[in-house]
Amino acid sequence: MKNTDAEAPRPVPSLEGIRLGKYDVREVLGEGGMGVVHRAYDTALERDVALKVLSPSLGNDLKARARFLLEARAAGAIDHGNVCTIHEADTTPDGTLYIAMALYKGETLKERLTRGRCTLEECLDWTLQACSGLEQVHDAGIIHRDLTPGNLLRTEHGVVKLLDFGIAKLVEDSFTSGPAAFGAVRYMPPEQLEGNARRPQVDIWSMGVLMYEMLSGQPPFVGDDAVKVISQVLRDDPAPLASVVTGLPEPVSAGVMQALQKDPNARPSSVHEFLCRLTLR
Repeated sequence: MKNTDAEAPRPVPSLEGIRLGKYDVREVLGEGGMGVVHRAYDTALERDVALKVLSPSLGNDLKARARFLLEARAAGAIDHGNVCTIHEADTTPDGTLYIAMALYKGETLKERLTRGRCTLEECLDWTLQACSGLEQVHDAGIIHRDLTPGNLLRTEHGVVKLLDFGIAKLVEDSFTSGPAAFGAVRYMPPEQLEGNARRPQVDIWSMGVLMYEMLSGQPPFVGDDAVKVISQVLRDDPAPLASVVTGLPEPVSAGVMQALQKDPNARPSSVHEFLCRLTLR
């Protein structure tokens, strides 16, 4: 795990009212440690988009920037109903990274969980749709690395979309504070916290954490700060899901716990195998 004592990246100020390339930037839709998402108007194609402008501090490593743009563009080539459409990933003349994505009306899983835990049926629907998209992402040679409740969105038509590709890897490669600064460590497996996020089992772990949280109402690893959460992820086994939530089908509770094995070789080797363990395939 990289040093977590460094300062957090500088926040991106609101860009409301300015022109960024062909985009007229409108209101802020959301913000976090890695950047700010604005509603913007694509003047060339005459449509609204979600424009994510990343913190300047994330782009100090030129090789990392190049890898990020390559991966974001590769994700943009994926044509799948459960994967957010990426229109463009580029750099402004002053060096600021941005991603232009389709703008969806709907609710993130993070917003959904504010109303309490999910039913089994609801959890399995989120999982099946997310994994359907994730399978295609993996087939394209991409590891998402940042599957969190904020990066899954269900549209107003009930379609789950995977959001934000490559950003977590950019953070790991570029910035000494590592991913811990961004509150996502509870969804990261031990090997990712130790700097190795190159295999599909990284995302399978994250899906296991998301399922555990959807069904129980809280993640398997909790703590007052990132250091405590990291310590739990690296050293402690979570309470068995079957002991926290009664009445679950055995394949579901067992499949989630297998996804949370600290040794990546003990997890399902692919999304397809993970879904088979859950008897969703």
